[in-house]
Amino acid sequence: MRFYRTISSLFLLLFICLLVSAQQTPGPKTLLWRISGHGLQKPSYLYGTMHLNDKRLFKFGDSVYHAIEQAEGLAIEVNPDELAAYYVNRLFDQLENGKKLEDILKANDFKKYSAALEKKFNKPAGKITASDIVKEKHKWMSDYMEKGEMPTFVDAYLYSIARRQGKWLGGIEDIADQAGLMEDMVDKSDIEYLLASDSNNTSKEINVGMEHMIALYTSQDIDGIEAFSNDHTSPDRKDRMLIRRNVKMARRIDSLAHLRSMFLAIGAAHLPGDTGVIDLLRKRGFTVEPVFSSRKLDEKEYTFKEVSTPWYPVDDTQGLYHTSMPGNPASVKVYGLIEMKFLLDIINMTGFCTMAVPGANDFSEKDSAYDELAKRMFQTDHLQPSKIIYNDGVEGREYAQTKKGANLRLQLYSYKKIVYISFMYALKATSMYNDYADKFFNALIINKKTALSSVASVFTDSVMGISFVAPAVVSYNKKLSNDDDGGWKISAFAGNDLSAGSYIFVYSKELKPGHYVQADSIILMILMII
Repeated sequence: MRFYRTISSLFLLLFICLLVSAQQTPGPKTLLWRISGHGLQKPSYLYGTMHLNDKRLFKFGDSVYHAIEQAEGLAIEVNPDELAAYYVNRLFDQLENGKKLEDILKANDFKKYSAALEKKFNKPAGKITASDIVKEKHKWMSDYMEKGEMPTFVDAYLYSIARRQGKWLGGIEDIADQAGLMEDMVDKSDIEYLLASDSNNTSKEINVGMEHMIALYTSQDIDGIEAFSNDHTSPDRKDRMLIRRNVKMARRIDSLAHLRSMFLAIGAAHLPGDTGVIDLLRKRGFTVEPVFSSRKLDEKEYTFKEVSTPWYPVDDTQGLYHTSMPGNPASVKVYGLIEMKFLLDIINMTGFCTMAVPGANDFSEKDSAYDELAKRMFQTDHLQPSKIIYNDGVEGREYAQTKKGANLRLQLYSYKKIVYISFMYALKATSMYNDYADKFFNALIINKKTALSSVASVFTDSVMGISFVAPAVVSYNKKLSNDDDGGWKISAFAGNDLSAGSYIFVYSKELKPGHYVQADSIILMILMII
């Protein structure tokens, strides 16, 4: 369970857009623009953001708040619900099928850098992925976010305001427009940068650059942002990070604005230049004009009438538990077997997760059993002391841990050979123990009356030439199958028997055309060690 390592990378892609831009063109010092004409009944608004949680970025002009109030909807670059669902699924895909470093580098380069990379990442070079390179190269980003005074970044803060005002909410881009973009751009230069960089000097350079960008942003100098950005990118990266996405953003903004009046928040670097969104909207026939404010407000000065934002009910599909979350969670099949409900709440920079996992362990030795499970989830051998908790008479354990800047809180219960898991991640330690967090953990209801019975099912496979009766439905499992194992095609079939707290696995290994088994003893030796 390493999804807490992935959370910070969600914000890296959102921020990196500020490091690239198109060619400089003169423009007024404002980040807010009114969109009208081209058949619109009401104006919409375009606003440039900076995807950080530094308090200095949250002094918005009064016209920004007014524009949100006047708009019927608000959209940021990507719908947060889609973002969460995609990245959780992507996380487990990467654990199994992540793009490997040896697939990126030429054979001689891979051999040249392998030893140094193994030392740096403390794992075999063959297991180092493009995602590992991106996370390490931009580790400063998560460090900077941890230091930020605000609970979330600018876009999410504005999204929160609109949600509490009852606005329509959405995203401008498809998740595919940003998904995997950073990993796809990893090349030899990134490897050389990681191995050659002095961490102290790099940190100093980043801080200087960050302060300069914040100064440009708070002065609303989009021309300055563009000029600064042009010094930190290559033509290829500018094309992929900005130009291609700007074209699609302009098209989507056109559609959104014709459906309802919108407040559209995108990275400030997407605004200027002849390939920027402002100019692209003008080319589509819109009138795009700068909007100025009479004064800036501290975020605490802005008040408004809030609408009720109820939590979403969440039910396990097997009827094992009920809970609720502050948003609509993604449903993910871990290894194709275990249903996990996961929500990434970007408004509070927190993650919520619940699962019900069949397990044959009767938890007679509760302390050791819970501790072992917590160690696996935290991926550590050193746990902080746990405390005993209860849920409707069911005894459980609660753990809290901090690892690599991630604050983690975990509750475990065992009832009738099912382990119930509630898990929370937070960027800020203060978010781990408040009314918001307690509401999530207290929402879990274990459905004690759910019948945990075996379901007799006939499994038949004509390729293997077998047929048998299993105590559960056994079906093809794509996650556990492998079509890229040398000359073998491995097909996996799996199911779980809730009454016994057990899993049933069937594996088929077929030789691919052009391959052959040299001796039966090879197969027998494999069977002896698995």
